[in-house]
Parts: sequence; structure tokens; C-alpha cells
Amino acid sequence: MSCFASLTRSSKIRTVVFLIAAACITAMAVNCVHAYQGYQMEEMFKGGDGRLEIDGADFTWIFMSGLNFMKYTLIIVVLAAYTVFMVVFSAIISLSMRLIGLRKVRQDDMSEYKISGMGFIAVNAIGLIISLIITKGGLLLAILLFFVPQLLIVWAVYLSDLKKKSVQSAHGHFVEDTKQDLTQL
Repeated sequence: MSCFASLTRSSKIRTVVFLIAAACITAMAVNCVHAYQGYQMEEMFKGGDGRLEIDGADFTWIFMSGLNFMKYTLIIVVLAAYTVFMVVFSAIISLSMRLIGLRKVRQDDMSEYKISGMGFIAVNAIGLIISLIITKGGLLLAILLFFVPQLLIVWAVYLSDLKKKSVQSAHGHFVEDTKQDLTQL
């Protein structure tokens, strides 16, 4: 907490807004896991015990094989759609945070980056635990597909830029082969 107290007012606001945005992204991922789990369980246990007989021959197994193929294909399509949604949603939030929040940022140290990074990891760890509780430890592929891309996108788009701006400001901008610091001009 002492690191947070040492931040400037704008850094505190930016950190809090980022953590709220990260919580929204994680909540959406948990919501996708819950919705997908409900959809998958509903589709998997639907009844399909009707018999198909043509001219006295039983064609139920062919019909059920085709029906099951369509069900599983639809389950995969829904999984892909939720994954694409999470990628787009997290990219929009991350890009807006970067473009709005990091326009004129110059940090003297890495405190804001460390707080934001640790908060982001904590929020996602809580989301993963909730997802595992919701699915009773199942649907690990779906959980990974909903969480890993958004983790990578937020880290690559927002947190890496925040780190870069913190490191550049802390080390200064020197003209090559001289000792002249461009931030002092």
C-alpha cells in the first residue's frame, strides 16, 4: 500500500481505472465460461431417443450419428464465438485504456506498473478460481480459451506500454554517443 500512496494523483486514478477495466474483462470471461457451460450441458443431455425405421430397417444409429456430429460441431462453433468475443472485447478495452490513459505518461519509477501488473494478475486469479468453481473443475479448455487471450492482449497492449514508458522516463532519453539527456532540454 505504501507504493500506491507514493503515486501521483493521475497515476492513482489511472491505476484504479485500469483495475476496474481489468475486473470488467475478467467478469466477462467468467460470464462466458458460465454461459458456455450452461449451453454445453443443455446440448449434451438433450434427449434424442427417437427411433428411425424405414421399410422395417433401423436407421436410428445413422440418424443419431449425424445429429451428434451436428451437436458437437455447434458446441465447437459456440466455443470459438465466445473466444473471438473475448479477444475483441479485451482488445477494445485495452486499446482505449492505452490511447486515453497513456498518452502523456512519464513515470519516474516502476511503481504504477508493478501495482497494475500485480492487481491484474490477482483479478484474473480470482476469475479463474470462480470459473473452476462454476464448472466444478471441468471445461478447462474453455476456461483457457476465454482467459489466456485476454491476459496476453491486456499485457501486450497496456501493461507493456506502461512498463516501456516507466523505463524510458526512469533512464531518460539520451542522444547516442553523448551524455546529453533529451528530457532536460
